[in-house]
Amino acid sequence: MASSNVEYPWPATVNGPSFISMKLRFHETDGTNYKAWKEQMLCLIEGQDLLGFIDGTIPPPPSAPETSTSTSTTMARGGNDYRLWRRSDRLLKGWILGSLHEDMVSEVSALETSRNVWLHLENTFYDRQKNILKSLEYSSTGENKLHETKEEDLIMKYMPLHKAALEGDWETAKRIFDRDPRAKSAVLDNTGLTPLHVAVGTGKKGIHFVRNMVELLMADDTGEELMARRNVTGHTALHSAANVDNTEAATILVNRMPRLLYTPNFLRNDFPVHTAALFSHKRILLYLLQATKEQKPYDCYDGLRLLGYLIEADFFDVALYLVDKYPYLATLVAPDGGCALWCISGNKSAFSGRRRFSFWEHFNILHSTSSILMQNLTGDEEAK
Repeated sequence: MASSNVEYPWPATVNGPSFISMKLRFHETDGTNYKAWKEQMLCLIEGQDLLGFIDGTIPPPPSAPETSTSTSTTMARGGNDYRLWRRSDRLLKGWILGSLHEDMVSEVSALETSRNVWLHLENTFYDRQKNILKSLEYSSTGENKLHETKEEDLIMKYMPLHKAALEGDWETAKRIFDRDPRAKSAVLDNTGLTPLHVAVGTGKKGIHFVRNMVELLMADDTGEELMARRNVTGHTALHSAANVDNTEAATILVNRMPRLLYTPNFLRNDFPVHTAALFSHKRILLYLLQATKEQKPYDCYDGLRLLGYLIEADFFDVALYLVDKYPYLATLVAPDGGCALWCISGNKSAFSGRRRFSFWEHFNILHSTSSILMQNLTGDEEAK
């Protein structure tokens, strides 16, 4: 039989759960973080070209006739194609299981594929939302109950808009905006994501949506305020673009509202350029570096933190550029003792031959930071 040319993505070196900042759980009284968890998981899954495994567009290849009645021969049924597909699917399933609260793992671990697990979690969430609405309808506490569940009620109300933003479906979203102008500023989940955040986070398929959404917002009297909306962690839509390497969306946002470049988040005071470096997205990083002309994101410890992100991402060429432009970063020491030399010495790949960077490029990084450090030390001694 002829061999197949089917290739399936297999990002085995990616530690999926490390990209997810929370463990998914469902709790009858405390609620669920499903919406926030799903958004982070989708960013990871789409970023690694694995979305087709959960949405059904990359189904398992047709199975060949079984060669044995033993269940242990499942892997052999579809030949090499099936083996490669299952390898990728098992990796994705492992990512999902690794991001679940321990109480939930046993509930879904026996399910066969990542899609089975994903759909089970999705159905669990929607069943829970239906129960919330049902309890609201039959609640004996009246207005008090309505007030307590107002946020969940609004999230349910705008769920079709959330879905449209995720799918890049501008026509459906526009009909919703026409009926309800307040939907432009709607909060779509309990992390504070807006339609613009969500659309930007979908990558290339959402560009048409993003472009039209920006025009719609900027036509409003409060357009700049709507464009600058931040979620609960302080991320603007430009942070979302940096998070998923969406340079096209970033260009649209910056062209209409440049000050987004200088809006930090709440977590570490990271600017969009920091987020791009933190998630090792070089394409959008280079765009944001070129666009971010003001000093603010490079000042003092913000600049040092950016330099650290660049070194950790192995972007040594960009790190050299930053040190050359802002020499003081090479000698700056953070309150916790962190500095550029410490970051480099702690990065094993800076001394590894597995990258294209030559030994001399690595040496130049150490030499440039060390030279500036020695110059400063010599100047201090002479001053004494």
